[in-house]
Amino acid sequence: MSEQQHLNSVSDLESLIQKSGILRRFSIRHLGLFGSFSKNDRANDIDLLIEDDISLEDAMRFKEELATMVDNRLDIMLKRFANPIVLYRAKKEIHYVAG
Repeated sequence: MSEQQHLNSVSDLESLIQKSGILRRFSIRHLGLFGSFSKNDRANDIDLLIEDDISLEDAMRFKEELATMVDNRLDIMLKRFANPIVLYRAKKEIHYVAG
């Protein structure tokens, strides 16, 4: 297994995701980044929003697999379970990741 990468930018994450094919494996078409990391600010974690209707189990497996590739803490939010206020704020600054 390859060494975990510490990501410093959105483009680093996009590149890793594209090379890994992880979105395709989990049938994720709409993955968004929000929070400090998406704005290239100093960040303790990477906040991800999955807009697709995937199961909670698949979301956890996605997070676990992505976590094996990166040396950053990941927080996942599923759109269908999101607090409407948090979702509204996230959508104002969201950056979608192309798989």
